Amino acid sequence: MIAALDDVGTGVGHPLANIADPSRAGVIVNSFGSTISLALSGARYDPAFLERTCEAKPGGWSEDWWNGVCADPEDWLEVVERAKALGLPEPDGLWRALGDERIRAVMPMGPQGFEVYGPSGLAHATASALFIAAGSDVENDYDPATTDLYAHYPDAELITFVGAGHIMIEQLDVGSLIRMFATAFFGFHLAGDDRYEPLLTREFVEEDALGLVEASSFKSLAWGVVED
Repeated sequence: MIAALDDVGTGVGHPLANIADPSRAGVIVNSFGSTISLALSGARYDPAFLERTCEAKPGGWSEDWWNGVCADPEDWLEVVERAKALGLPEPDGLWRALGDERIRAVMPMGPQGFEVYGPSGLAHATASALFIAAGSDVENDYDPATTDLYAHYPDAELITFVGAGHIMIEQLDVGSLIRMFATAFFGFHLAGDDRYEPLLTREFVEEDALGLVEASSFKSLAWGVVED
């Protein structure tokens, strides 16, 4: 991502030269890829928090998810050794930020990664964020996995597709709304177009937006966290 911004910035023979502004970039990623978008936002890995989380083995995690994140310490040690070779870890225990000041907005969907960053790592994020979450995300554990990210990210909003599952992005009714929210979010935060701001409000999300699609894969939309 960083190299791509550099290439666009040179303007030499690049197809996006004179079209895209590399000084105002955004990232939109789904599911596990959202972890990478958080890294690019400036959030910093917190290995100690990950270790404590894995020792506690959160009750909401499935066995497959816990095994994938925590159960192979040799894989993590390999990651740490490679990181050290690149000079990423720092004395305070948090890894050096992998982001870039040109990345000003991120839109993680079906977001994951709280166990990797924790509150201390997320506190370093500098990009604005719009989390898009599925309220019935049993694979990703909507609460607390999504709500913890939202609560600790410095500058974030959350839109919840109530009743949707983790792969909601594949549903046509969800996809059309996500494209609209992405246009509004990046248009406002990257292009500075104030006309998009009303689309990023509770009133629009919970009332007007629902009238734009015939929802079949989710029940409703919520601005923020859905309470049980």
